[in-house]
Amino acid sequence: MANLKEGHGGIFEVTISGRVIYSNCMQCGCLPENDEILQRICEYEEGGATLEEDLLSKQDAT
Repeated sequence: MANLKEGHGGIFEVTISGRVIYSNCMQCGCLPENDEILQRICEYEEGGATLEEDLLSKQDAT
């Protein structure tokens, strides 16, 4: 289930079942295009990683 929650400081996050699939917190207030959000939703539904998992795998690679 997806829910819209009021944010603060220009942060925009998309979550599915409590898992963040998109966040602009590292992009300085940039808002996503609809296609970006839909792509992340499709990737998640196809078994793709969540944003946290993507970030952790990048940290592990360094």
